[in-house]
Amino acid sequence: MIRRTRELFPLAIALAMFAGLIAPATSSAADAPVAASDPTASAAALWAELNAPGDLEESVPPTTSNPATDPQPNPGSEPNPDYPGLGKESEPQSPGSPEDPNESSTPEESESPELIADPVAPTELDDLKPAPNSEPTEEEPLTPLTEEQRAQEAEKRAAQLAAQNNAITSRANLASGFKAGYIISDSNFYNGNAMSAAQIQTFLNQRVPRCTLGDTGREMGKAWGNTTLAWGCLKDAKWNTTSLTRPANAYCKAYQGTASESSASVIAKVAQACGISPKVLLVMLEKEQSLVTDTWPTIRQFNFAMGYNCPDSGPNNSANCNAGDTGFMQQVYRGAWQLKVYRANPNNYRYRPFQNNMIQWHPNLGCGTSPVYIENWATAALYIYTPYRPNQAALDAGWGEGNGCSSYGNRNFYQFYKQWFGTPNTFFPDVPQNHKFFKEIEWMGTSGLSTGIKTSDGRASMYQPKTRVSREAMAAFLYRMQGATYIGPATSPFADVKRGDPFYNEIAWMHKMGYSTGIKQASGKPKYAPKDRVSREAMAAFIYRLEGAKYSGPATSPFADMRKGDKFYNEITWMHKMGYSTGMKQPSGKPKYTPKDRVSREAMAAFIYRLNH
Repeated sequence: MIRRTRELFPLAIALAMFAGLIAPATSSAADAPVAASDPTASAAALWAELNAPGDLEESVPPTTSNPATDPQPNPGSEPNPDYPGLGKESEPQSPGSPEDPNESSTPEESESPELIADPVAPTELDDLKPAPNSEPTEEEPLTPLTEEQRAQEAEKRAAQLAAQNNAITSRANLASGFKAGYIISDSNFYNGNAMSAAQIQTFLNQRVPRCTLGDTGREMGKAWGNTTLAWGCLKDAKWNTTSLTRPANAYCKAYQGTASESSASVIAKVAQACGISPKVLLVMLEKEQSLVTDTWPTIRQFNFAMGYNCPDSGPNNSANCNAGDTGFMQQVYRGAWQLKVYRANPNNYRYRPFQNNMIQWHPNLGCGTSPVYIENWATAALYIYTPYRPNQAALDAGWGEGNGCSSYGNRNFYQFYKQWFGTPNTFFPDVPQNHKFFKEIEWMGTSGLSTGIKTSDGRASMYQPKTRVSREAMAAFLYRMQGATYIGPATSPFADVKRGDPFYNEIAWMHKMGYSTGIKQASGKPKYAPKDRVSREAMAAFIYRLEGAKYSGPATSPFADMRKGDKFYNEITWMHKMGYSTGMKQPSGKPKYTPKDRVSREAMAAFIYRLNH
């Protein structure tokens, strides 16, 4: 892992950096602490909620619900969802079908925020060319590296940069949630379609609003140490990759080069070819060479962008990169290829998933090792690439320096990913591991029952646990849970849903299976009301029918607000009998079921999880 060397900035420039006036120009080593926070955009600002067409919950609006207002089912008890002193949600006036709960109309909702516009293509920089690349021949195939070929030079650089960062960077701790055995989920790591080229370009533009190459003292092509300043920043670079076209191999699909393509295009195409998330590649480019945020990079940074084939085996553990692997596209492709090799050949490497591994804290063996049970393929790949575990001092230091046995590479990977894209080691970035229903919501994602709600920039899918579930979303959840493949008829059974509408097949399937008869109208067909929110009594009825239950509720109700003879009494008491709902615990007496309350997405996850476990 090779990085450029620059003289230390004078104090005035360091203070300017701290004030946000100058973007840091020093590269962060692969294992080095780096500048504190993203000066251009926070992850929260980029997570403007959008109901993207085709997503499961496309009609779900942003929510600012307090957790106290939502049903909170768990095997023990469920808190009262009402604010003290506030009345219940008003009930619908029109009579409903005796077979299907009558939902009140969804309150008027604000319009969804618009998508961030795709960027205008950057002006092509004719002079920016990657260094000459030598392609592997049949006699010289790509060879997987061993973990011994990577390691220590970066950590030495890390300590130096951490000391600088201590004085000028925020101590805000992004490391919360870091789990040594589960740094990033496989679903986040191996999603090659996580971002399009246009989305990557927008992201790069946001990181570097203005490239300072060409400013006084930063002239393009100017000699800088043992390299030269580049002819453009990562966001502006254009690459001739015609000679780098690659056929498909055991690890990556074919890559078709072109005469001129942007860095964003290279990243997106490599991600899709090799099945490594472009988010991961962006984080690696920053972790290794600061290329994502650097406003005046050098040619050397591009030539060794991913630190691929730069074994730490030179004098004093200095990295000597193979000249045949230089060049931006070469580095991105081969780095992604290498990460896939790790998964395909786990027995060839020291760190393996699904077992305990002894991992060093630091290149200095005197710092010792610690046992880590690596829980998945992606985390094993990160340890093979950067074989040290950050200690608590490193995690507590924010972006700064820990102690003499601190390492930073995997800490920095976690923090960059979290800052830019949300928590890496959860399926949904807005559901941390300490969430009350983390297990249930994570299962909803990993099982394919929920794809989440796309953010406005398309960079992430959120679960939005406090948002209420729509009737069309409920249909989709159950349809997927049953593995259904039904295609709806040409003539819809409902007056307000037609063929071609989102989730038409799922809704028509609900009718065909007898799970929903709709809401009876004065004349004509019933309505399904797909955008209305699902009440707790409707949810009980849907699940009762799905399970084919036949149950007559007891004479004495288990809930304070339900009595024999009430609508859906059998279905609701069956939910209690089966352990799917324990109700809302009250200060005294029986719990309440609150049948008219709307179901939150986290509560729905809990109910559906219990159905399957």
